[in-house]
Amino acid sequence: MDEFREELLKRNEGSVVEIDFEKFGVKKLFKRIFICLAACSRGFVVGCRSCIGLDACHLKGKFNGVLAAATGIDGNNSIFPIAYYVLESENTQSWTWFLDSLKKSIGTPNGLVISSDMQKGLEVAIMNVYPNVEPGTYIATSRNTFLVTSLTPNYGLLRKPIVQPSMIETFNSWIGKLCYKPVFDLLDAIREKIMKQFDKKRNLVNTWNGVLVLIAKNHLNDIAKNLGEYEVTRSCENQVEVKYKGTRWEVNLDERKCSCQVWQVQGRPCVHATAFISLIRDANWDKYVDPYFTIEKFKSAYAFQIAPMPGQDLWAKKNGGKIYPPIIKRPPG
Repeated sequence: MDEFREELLKRNEGSVVEIDFEKFGVKKLFKRIFICLAACSRGFVVGCRSCIGLDACHLKGKFNGVLAAATGIDGNNSIFPIAYYVLESENTQSWTWFLDSLKKSIGTPNGLVISSDMQKGLEVAIMNVYPNVEPGTYIATSRNTFLVTSLTPNYGLLRKPIVQPSMIETFNSWIGKLCYKPVFDLLDAIREKIMKQFDKKRNLVNTWNGVLVLIAKNHLNDIAKNLGEYEVTRSCENQVEVKYKGTRWEVNLDERKCSCQVWQVQGRPCVHATAFISLIRDANWDKYVDPYFTIEKFKSAYAFQIAPMPGQDLWAKKNGGKIYPPIIKRPPG
């Protein structure tokens, strides 16, 4: 395990790889490990929205343990792996250790938002690591949606449910049968899987054209098709009222706001704003979306390299300090 850490750090400068262990006689037994590859931390900070999903799933292999992950969302609404972590169990101490390591990796991006299913001990850990969280603004989630909360008082994020595809469920599906592997093989397989994903995304973005990523472009095209029943009444050049079936909303283009609040939350025009934008025939949609929906930001997220690694037999051997697997606690059967 120690040799694996050294190889990762040597080949991926700027990564954070931390191992915690416990003494058992003269031996050091593996307890938990955190991995955040530099390509992931840098890509998240420069190319993704400041939204992180946290969750954990139980390992299915020989040893007891939990695999935890921090994931983001890229501009095309796909999960972006930030860090992964194997721990002995879910509790405040282990989650605090994880969040401390995560903070070393990505800092505290402006307007950072965290979503979670509120695993055991996680709420207290977040308050320990991020003491500036506003009281009462960390909210639990269901499996199909996540609720978000601002970690900075002036972020202005709505404190209400926001329906999004679950980052956490998607990550667990993405891991699949890897959770049956031994700990070392699991960690290396996830590294390889992330490397493949980055290469796949770089190839994908080369097939796109224009300014916006595919999902944002399709979203705007879809809602622009059925605007016939929306009535737009101007107040001034960039402010209007929009009516539809007896309901009315206020839209402000300069501030990129609609009273339905969808534009502010999703970062792309709602149907009411789209009715106004279509009326004035402004084809420059990139002016009205969050920068993270642009191809330029998407490229930035996946621009960093995850270095390849040779087989274990070619790694530099360390003298002493070997870390052993944990004691098997799972009974036979």
